Amino acid sequence: MTSGIRFDRERCAAAAEACGCLNIRKASRVVTQLFDEALEPTGLRSTQLAILITVAGHGPASVAKLSRELVMDPSTLARNLQPLVQQGLIEKTPGPTGNRKLISLSEDGTAAVARAIPLWEAAQKRLLQHFGSQRWPMFMSFLSQAVAAGQSARSEAGGAIRPLHPVASA
Repeated sequence: MTSGIRFDRERCAAAAEACGCLNIRKASRVVTQLFDEALEPTGLRSTQLAILITVAGHGPASVAKLSRELVMDPSTLARNLQPLVQQGLIEKTPGPTGNRKLISLSEDGTAAVARAIPLWEAAQKRLLQHFGSQRWPMFMSFLSQAVAAGQSARSEAGGAIRPLHPVASA
């Protein structure tokens, strides 16, 4: 025992079973693996394709706008953009005022997305076959609600979550 806090194995097991973060991350990992395997012939990872299709869907956009769309920290997105710039898949160009760079797909990026989409579609189809295409729209709605709830909870807590109840000590 350290620092006077009592360890409760049953409480930990219950937390693991009910934890939104843990269970969403587990689902995310296995779905990411499915899509990464499908996209392997393109040399893209699913995380890179997500960025590329977001850029494609929003046209030239700032890192700030893309980070909001992807629900990513702007500095994390900027780091994730670097390999795509180095591979020549996206371009950074000056914005209208010159003080912000706009992100857009290059010709090679457009071609990479065009090659990846059929593989993405096949992986999506497999996922829906196993999940159930009838349940998919409701699941997507729940995911959107989870994103909104997480953003609201973070905002309400000022970015720092405190225990609702005092931690029991020995």
